[in-house]
Amino acid sequence: MRTTLRTRASRRTGAGLRVIAAGAAFALAAAACSGGDDEAEPPERTLPPDISLAAALTPFDSCDAFLSWVRAEARERVGPYGFGGGPMYYGVDDVAMAEDMATGFVYLRDVDPTILQDMRYAGHDNFTGHAVPGYDAPECVLVREAADALKAVQAEVKAKGFTLKVYDCYRPARAVKAFVDWSKLPDDAKAKATYYPALPKSALFPDYIALVSGHSRGATMDLTLVPLDAEAVPPSPPSAAPMACTGAEGKRAPDTSLDMGTAFDCFDVKANTEVPGLAPEQRQNREMLVDVMRRHGFNNYEKEWWHYTLENEPFPSRIFDFPIEPRGTNK
Repeated sequence: MRTTLRTRASRRTGAGLRVIAAGAAFALAAAACSGGDDEAEPPERTLPPDISLAAALTPFDSCDAFLSWVRAEARERVGPYGFGGGPMYYGVDDVAMAEDMATGFVYLRDVDPTILQDMRYAGHDNFTGHAVPGYDAPECVLVREAADALKAVQAEVKAKGFTLKVYDCYRPARAVKAFVDWSKLPDDAKAKATYYPALPKSALFPDYIALVSGHSRGATMDLTLVPLDAEAVPPSPPSAAPMACTGAEGKRAPDTSLDMGTAFDCFDVKANTEVPGLAPEQRQNREMLVDVMRRHGFNNYEKEWWHYTLENEPFPSRIFDFPIEPRGTNK
């Protein structure tokens, strides 16, 4: 994993150096105030002539006043993605924050309307218990290349009596931030009993919920296989009793999916694609999904049987944050 920290702003000439210099200035000031005599003069520091700090100078009466200000600013401004709560990401070259759908993205329904869509984060049927920011419509949005590849997968599985069903596709960066915010809240007993019955919430990072999601690049999706003759199942009402995602078929939330051994969004080792203890039919179902997706250029994330990414994705180092809106809004 790359350890560089960059934003769109840092790609402009000198901006990255300004960020580093500003951080160095804060570090020097904090070090000077963190110990020793308040009257001691800090050592003189000279910055290269091509670095200009875009920061206002604020007078302080004492080191205590300065450190109190730093702590208050940190509480207010530093979020999981850096200052201001985003957009600052590790290992990401570019962040697109536009509100309109980016060029190169399409609605899956416009490419192949036969693929079923059960967009969990556009409603209450997910681990947060409500619609997630950025999901303004229950639509699967993907880069064109991923949508076309899924269409080819669908053609193959339909010939065998199945259909694809997607649970999530492109995920706005603001939704990822909402997941991180959710992780800071106290445990909800129903969510824990349903989605992570064997884990504490603190253990969900980074294997199951990431600070930066590949979904935000538009070439990752969560999906399963459904028999063509399966009858639709309505989502469980919010008042329904919790059913552990790790339970046996019939003892977890109803779904039309083939039996994959766990429900979707199950934060548990049992959701790992290759895990001991699966029934033969469950293992065969997972292998069938892996094989057909691989033939069409998708790689599986080994900790989630439902999670796939197009190998030759067009934006491998760029994430997006436009909201998912109803079809026709962006035309």
